[in-house]
Amino acid sequence: MKLFLITSLLPVLASAVTLSIPANTKAGTTSQITWVSGSFDPPTWSLFLMNSSDPFGLKGILGENIDPSLGALDITLPSGLKATNGYILKAVYPDNVDRAAGWSPKFAVTN
Repeated sequence: MKLFLITSLLPVLASAVTLSIPANTKAGTTSQITWVSGSFDPPTWSLFLMNSSDPFGLKGILGENIDPSLGALDITLPSGLKATNGYILKAVYPDNVDRAAGWSPKFAVTN
């Protein structure tokens, strides 16, 4: 029984989109991000810029209906961002933005 539960969770655990941090993290600039996705990921997703230390930390919607097969996207970080560490990129399901499809490591934004 325990083995069944563990193996049934493996596809869920392996299905997160893994996002890179932007190559250029200066506010107001355009930069490319890349990602790796799997067969269990949603067919499209939206990309949010979040402040990881703030529960209501949405700082920008950087893309919508993104096709995961592209593997890369040029994004523009909002110009009014506070220069600090703790930002993340979050891929979310388009029909339920509270459901994360994946995220990036934390990164700092500069001005």
